[in-house]
Amino acid sequence: MERLSKLSPRERLGAPEDVAAAASFLVGPDGGWINGQIMRANGGFVCSALLAGVRRAGRFFRD
Repeated sequence: MERLSKLSPRERLGAPEDVAAAASFLVGPDGGWINGQIMRANGGFVCSALLAGVRRAGRFFRD
Protein backbone atom coordinates (compact mmCIF):
# COMPACT_ATOMS: atom_id res chain seq x y z
CA MET A 1 0.00 0.00 0.00
CA GLU A 2 2.88 2.37 0.71
CA ARG A 3 4.19 1.94 -2.83
CA LEU A 4 0.73 2.64 -4.23
CA SER A 5 0.36 5.78 -2.12
CA LYS A 6 3.62 7.14 -3.56
CA LEU A 7 1.97 7.28 -7.01
CA SER A 8 -0.45 9.93 -5.77
CA PRO A 9 0.66 13.59 -5.90
CA ARG A 10 -0.44 13.85 -2.25
CA GLU A 11 1.59 10.71 -1.41
CA ARG A 12 -1.26 9.12 0.51
CA LEU A 13 -4.35 7.09 -0.23
CA GLY A 14 -7.74 8.69 0.10
CA ALA A 15 -9.95 8.30 3.12
CA PRO A 16 -13.74 8.30 3.39
CA GLU A 17 -13.47 11.82 4.79
CA ASP A 18 -11.93 13.00 1.49
CA VAL A 19 -14.93 11.82 -0.50
CA ALA A 20 -17.30 13.20 2.15
CA ALA A 21 -15.67 16.63 1.83
CA ALA A 22 -16.23 16.63 -1.94
CA ALA A 23 -19.86 15.58 -1.49
CA SER A 24 -20.37 18.21 1.19
CA PHE A 25 -19.04 20.89 -1.15
CA LEU A 26 -21.41 19.81 -3.91
CA VAL A 27 -24.52 19.89 -1.72
CA GLY A 28 -23.51 23.11 0.06
CA PRO A 29 -24.01 26.70 -1.05
CA ASP A 30 -20.67 26.86 -2.90
CA GLY A 31 -21.68 23.97 -5.15
CA GLY A 32 -24.97 25.54 -6.20
CA TRP A 33 -23.97 26.17 -9.82
CA ILE A 34 -22.21 22.88 -10.39
CA ASN A 35 -24.40 20.35 -12.18
CA GLY A 36 -24.02 17.63 -14.78
CA GLN A 37 -20.33 17.17 -14.04
CA ILE A 38 -18.20 14.22 -13.07
CA MET A 39 -16.14 15.09 -10.02
CA ARG A 40 -13.32 12.67 -9.44
CA ALA A 41 -12.23 12.75 -5.82
CA ASN A 42 -9.02 10.81 -6.34
CA GLY A 43 -6.32 13.20 -5.12
CA GLY A 44 -4.78 13.35 -8.59
CA PHE A 45 -4.03 9.63 -8.59
CA VAL A 46 -5.25 9.06 -12.14
CA CYS A 47 -3.22 11.97 -13.52
CA SER A 48 -0.01 10.90 -11.82
CA ALA A 49 -0.49 7.29 -12.95
CA LEU A 50 -1.00 8.44 -16.54
CA LEU A 51 2.08 10.64 -16.40
CA ALA A 52 4.13 7.76 -15.04
CA GLY A 53 2.95 5.68 -18.01
CA VAL A 54 3.93 8.45 -20.43
CA ARG A 55 7.38 8.66 -18.86
CA ARG A 56 7.84 4.89 -19.20
CA ALA A 57 6.64 5.01 -22.81
CA GLY A 58 9.08 7.85 -23.53
CA ARG A 59 11.98 5.76 -22.27
CA PHE A 60 10.79 2.86 -24.39
CA PHE A 61 10.79 4.94 -27.55
CA ARG A 62 14.17 6.55 -26.87
CA ASP A 63 15.98 3.23 -26.39
